[in-house]
Amino acid sequence: MRRRALKDNRLDDANEEIIRMRLQKYEDESKPMLDYYGANRTVDLDATQYPYVVLREILKHVDTKD
Repeated sequence: MRRRALKDNRLDDANEEIIRMRLQKYEDESKPMLDYYGANRTVDLDATQYPYVVLREILKHVDTKD
């Protein structure tokens, strides 16, 4: 996050306390969703790529017929 802060001029990402809070929020709220949905409804993606590449990968895996 600190590298992103420097690269994208995101000062909030340079603050270590904010980083800790975001990681804790992930552990508390987002990570449990992986167990809830299970492996058959989740996909691993490389989110370090350019946003348009990440979006393209997400859209490849979205089933609009449900």
